[in-house]
Amino acid sequence: MPIHTINRQNSVWGDGTVFRPERWMEKLPPQDMLTKGWGNTLAFSDGNRNCVGYKLGMCYVSSTLHSGTDSLPSVTAIFESKALLFILTKTFRFHDTEAVIVNKLASSLQAIVVGEEEKGPQLPIRATLVQ
Repeated sequence: MPIHTINRQNSVWGDGTVFRPERWMEKLPPQDMLTKGWGNTLAFSDGNRNCVGYKLGMCYVSSTLHSGTDSLPSVTAIFESKALLFILTKTFRFHDTEAVIVNKLASSLQAIVVGEEEKGPQLPIRATLVQ
């Protein structure tokens, strides 16, 4: 399934090939034009082969629901993700490694470092501690 192409259809998004995250704050296209995956994209795939991170998140939501301790598990999961990002960005500075990255189309879009194709998908980054 060409996930990369499906998620970038100009017939659905108008400007599907443009990196424009703010589109999610705008009115989305009609549901019958969107895919059924998470967030109406197939970025995490769908069905029994979807992203393992998605499944772990759903396990968290499910366990929280069953524990009765949290009435808004999805809000909690989002808050915890934001808290983690806050800690990471407060503790570390992230730097470009200047590696040349190309996009490889496979079942999904993969970042490949030029000259290190045999290592498979990777997105190198250098992190240093904030002083």
